[in-house]
Amino acid sequence: MGAFPAVLTATLASAVGYTFSIFSISNPSSTTFATTLAPHLSSQAQICHPNSSCYRNATSRWQISWGIPHFDIVIHPSTIEDIQSTIRVANAHSKPFLAISGGHGATLSLANLRNGVGIWLESFKDVEILRDGQSAVVGGGVLSGELRDKLALHSKQTVQGACDCTGAVAPMLGGGHGWLQGRYGLMADNLISAKLVLGNGSLAEVSAHQHEDLFWALRGAGHNFGIVAEFVYKIYDVTEENRDWAYEQFYFEEEKLEEVLRVMNGMIGGVENPGPVELIVFGFAGRFPGVADGKVWCNKCMLSVPFVLIQLQVILAIFLIWQGNDIPGTYSSGFRALQPFNSVSGATDLAGVSVMMGFDVDAPPCAKNFPTLQRFPLALETYPLAGMRAAVDLLKSLPTEFNITRIILEAYSVNAVQSVPENSTAFADRSSNLLISPFITHAPNDANLARRGAVYGNEMRRVIVEGSGHALNAYVNYAHGTETQRELYGYQQWRVDRLQKLKRKWDPSNRFGWYLPIDLGSGGSHYDKHDM
Repeated sequence: MGAFPAVLTATLASAVGYTFSIFSISNPSSTTFATTLAPHLSSQAQICHPNSSCYRNATSRWQISWGIPHFDIVIHPSTIEDIQSTIRVANAHSKPFLAISGGHGATLSLANLRNGVGIWLESFKDVEILRDGQSAVVGGGVLSGELRDKLALHSKQTVQGACDCTGAVAPMLGGGHGWLQGRYGLMADNLISAKLVLGNGSLAEVSAHQHEDLFWALRGAGHNFGIVAEFVYKIYDVTEENRDWAYEQFYFEEEKLEEVLRVMNGMIGGVENPGPVELIVFGFAGRFPGVADGKVWCNKCMLSVPFVLIQLQVILAIFLIWQGNDIPGTYSSGFRALQPFNSVSGATDLAGVSVMMGFDVDAPPCAKNFPTLQRFPLALETYPLAGMRAAVDLLKSLPTEFNITRIILEAYSVNAVQSVPENSTAFADRSSNLLISPFITHAPNDANLARRGAVYGNEMRRVIVEGSGHALNAYVNYAHGTETQRELYGYQQWRVDRLQKLKRKWDPSNRFGWYLPIDLGSGGSHYDKHDM
């Protein structure tokens, strides 16, 4: 990147009568864009260039080199009108744009955004509990952990992403799994209404009673339709019966994979055999340094292995989580009988679950500038033993450059999720009971490693899918970007047709075509990125 023009002086601000902050701009196109936009922003808005702390804070992301967008300017809006003005001026200058909240999104299509305008929602952090005590207005920049903590101050809780540092909005738009989904459904199921800024800069109030078709699309494919500036969300009381959480961690040699998975399959609920709403079974198969003295690294440290060429062994880590004071022996006894080489148990609260799992803001998954991590999700009803064995054997055989690769296993309670009619939202896969995701991890800024990693990840996913005998259903919020529209948004033709029709209606210029874009289909035209 070349030298940047000098800092724009206060003359511009004085001339237009505003006191917002303006920093130097990265190229002539951005300079013209900023000059045009400035008079339309509120006094508290900021325009940030790549040399400014404002820009660095906004664009600092979880990953630094794979599946990420590039911005040559960032707008820090203070009001919804600032967002609208930014989009209108960006359109007039043929500049692409993207909202920024947690900075955790990483998928191949995001990398197509170059020289874009980042719309940083850091000022949209309010959480206001409404009079009914059953809903709250949530700002579009609130993070998952912030939402939980702000509600907890009022003895309230809701479904939010498991990782504290992700934005609250983005997971919801892709469905949104969470610790409390067994009781309350997916994040998308708890959306009441949203203030959505569209691709032409207009504002739409979206709910079950206003723009119902768009409300349907937001809940599962929402990244494709607009920027959620704020939303109204269902919340629930924290009571003595649901405030406590118990957990047990079990660590096994990988030779016990099939036995462990049989126990896990026996716990999985579903439509025909609903499991308890309190139960979550999380885990992973990962490569670790040789275990000695019966000790293993804590889960919070599981991602901090340096990229060194050492011999690793695969272990299985299983986390039994129960909403309540104590885990019933019915669920823990099966794992204990398999004689784990290490186990840990304890009790905590909802925030403590994130700490225990290593998903809090101080843990490696929330660190900025993380190594490259490519995800290959698939959703199934049960674990296919032969397919999982094939995937773990592949994991064992990976070159040392991929030492901290692992296969993530997520089995949340699905009771409330599966009680929602399948056709009522754009989230297509409510029949699956679990989520399996190879996480291919390697050093950043290496195109050769990225290509090789994609081959390994796709092959791991392929053998699991093949072993299941089912088609691939890929969770949108984890998707790699190589999946088909049907694998992402559903195999029923009416779903694809409806999403394409809604895309042509609500975003005909494909301004929101950066995160796993919906094909416009016949009757529409793609956004020509060469005109940016």
